[in-house]
Amino acid sequence: MAKTKLPSISFVGLSYAYFGWFGKRALKVFKNIEKTLEAANIRIHPETYLSMSGLAFFTSLIVFSIAAVVGYLLFSPLMIVLLIVPFFVLIMFIFYPNFAAINRASNLDTEVPFAASYVSVLASGGISPFKAFEKLKDVKFLPQLSSAAKLVYIDTRARGIDPVTSLEENAKHVPSNEYKDFVLGYASTLRVGGDTEHYLLRRTEVMFNNRKTKMRIIGDRIALLMESYITVAILLALALYVMYIVTKIMPSGGIELFSASSFVLFSYIFLPVLSIVFLYLIDITAPKYPISDYRAYKWFAATTPITILLTIPMVLAFFIDIELGPLQPLNDFVVSVRQLLGLDYGFEGGVGISLVMMITFLPGMIADFYYSRQNQTAATGITNFLRDLVEIRKTGISPEKCIFYLSKRDYGNFTKILKIMSNQINWGLSFRKVMGYLRERIHGWLNLMSMFLLIDSIDVGGGTPETLETLASFNESIMAIEKEKKSVLRPLLLLPYLGGIILLISTITILFFARSVFQMYSAAFAFSDFIKLFIPPIIFNTVFMGLVAGKVSGERVSAGFLHAFILALISLIALYLAPILMGSFKIVTL
Repeated sequence: MAKTKLPSISFVGLSYAYFGWFGKRALKVFKNIEKTLEAANIRIHPETYLSMSGLAFFTSLIVFSIAAVVGYLLFSPLMIVLLIVPFFVLIMFIFYPNFAAINRASNLDTEVPFAASYVSVLASGGISPFKAFEKLKDVKFLPQLSSAAKLVYIDTRARGIDPVTSLEENAKHVPSNEYKDFVLGYASTLRVGGDTEHYLLRRTEVMFNNRKTKMRIIGDRIALLMESYITVAILLALALYVMYIVTKIMPSGGIELFSASSFVLFSYIFLPVLSIVFLYLIDITAPKYPISDYRAYKWFAATTPITILLTIPMVLAFFIDIELGPLQPLNDFVVSVRQLLGLDYGFEGGVGISLVMMITFLPGMIADFYYSRQNQTAATGITNFLRDLVEIRKTGISPEKCIFYLSKRDYGNFTKILKIMSNQINWGLSFRKVMGYLRERIHGWLNLMSMFLLIDSIDVGGGTPETLETLASFNESIMAIEKEKKSVLRPLLLLPYLGGIILLISTITILFFARSVFQMYSAAFAFSDFIKLFIPPIIFNTVFMGLVAGKVSGERVSAGFLHAFILALISLIALYLAPILMGSFKIVTL
């Protein structure tokens, strides 16, 4: 007998089938959800989306209610806070379209100047104005603009709307003022029959100049975020650490405000999550590009199994009894390092987590330094190449011959790519295939965008001197903006370093002070137990501050691998210097 195949039910269908009532009621409260979904380019009915929110809320409510009850009975009364999680899930679902719309607007603001330069380059090469804009739908390097251009293409080709009206309607539903101003001005110029090429060139120059001004404003916003992050992380951590120390050293009749489990929950979960939240806030505030280079992250991911393996003998073994077997030498190595540094018993956990963090971030740090250096030198080479190409092209030599002659010059890391590119063109390969090769060899988005503009200007517009001059000027403007952006963001790099060092030194000072007080009254103080409990989470969160530093200064988390490694090393040095500087720390009484 043949088996009957049951129809599959999607998450969306299941949500609407069983929680449609929730979606209908929620829609009466969140009346603007339809406009928000459209602005975020989320193609789903508002009622259905809110039904999905209801399913996620009630599912998480069941799961976390059980977890809260079990945690309350078996671990700590603090576990009851898990009941808040379902409401966070509901809030995140409801407000996700707002975040998505903000993120889309930010990406559009980044892409619009480059899209304008692309249309300008094509228009200067003789392409019709609307055809030049329509070609944006095939530009994979501008995903948000490509999506918007596809909607315009569908309106004109499938729905029969005239191009100018389609552009105007498209601009009204996109959450980016930069995009609206550009497209509406472009549509108005088309409607009245104005000089679109002049409008595009002038508008692009204005957008690039405005982008330079925005860099300083964005720098001030990120500086405010960084100051808030450092203040919250340090003051909150120090306040709770001091309160926990006081509750532990109080006489037996005192009230214990914090248990060990609540301290672990705060140190290893709450503070790292706080850092991740600020990383996200910095990400949506800082300027970024549509395509990222993930090669350094792959190296970091490859070390994750090693990190897990090393954490067992080098950190966890000092807190719980574990049969290490062949991993015992790693545990002995940490003990040897602790003894070599002249540290007392109890510092093993801090030494171990410092070493593990250094080993974890070392491959990613080296990879990110190599790849970022490669992208930077290639960007400089491409800028110089485009300027030389313009000057040679003015002599009347064909673009193909210009590329051949310039391939013999030195443009740093770009030289090798340029030589292969010249050979492929001489072999008769199409410019589209050459661009496919460049996508495999060039990883920086700005570099890819510059070469894409060059290839399209030659392939579509013939590579006239005027077109190449426009392209070279835009590329030089982009490089100037990049330098301006780095100069604005680089000073913020010091804040996470200062925050991490202050947090570590302050906590060690408090512990040495407490030991001195007890020694003065000849009372017992479990100094090693406190060191074992406090130092590892402080180093762990200090390393997280390094990732925040990288995100601020380099606009990518992978740039933080270097700072995380340095902060782990600084933490190890601080552990070595602390007993030397504070070993004679005594309270002077009058």
